[in-house]
Amino acid sequence: TSHPNAHTLDRHGADVTREDRLIRAHTGESRDGSDNGSIPEFSSSFDSDSQLIRALEATEPGSAEFERQIEITFGDSQDSINEFDRLTVFVDTGNHFGRGIPHSGTEDILLDGALARYEFRNGSWKLVTMFPSNRPGDYE
Repeated sequence: TSHPNAHTLDRHGADVTREDRLIRAHTGESRDGSDNGSIPEFSSSFDSDSQLIRALEATEPGSAEFERQIEITFGDSQDSINEFDRLTVFVDTGNHFGRGIPHSGTEDILLDGALARYEFRNGSWKLVTMFPSNRPGDYE
């Protein structure tokens, strides 16, 4: 089962066009019609399905980076992970994942990292979103 607010494919999948990214970067409106009232720092998408899968495999529960972030975030208190706790996992493989347009720009920037956000629900970690990013603090 997935997270009820999951939107990786709709807003960041390989079929998101440059025009889709440009509109979201400047208005906040996603191609799926959603608009949370804010303009993201970056509007990004994966260049291919294989890049998205590569990012998912590098950030999913059980991956080395996911487990490292669990340790950093929860340390020895992993037994106290609660419903709705959140975890951000960032990887930078040095290989291109996708591209994004900053909210103040018009040109795509190549993005070599991927950021995934998970939420703990019903006893397991659910992916909320994942997108190409050059640094852990990038927004969608």
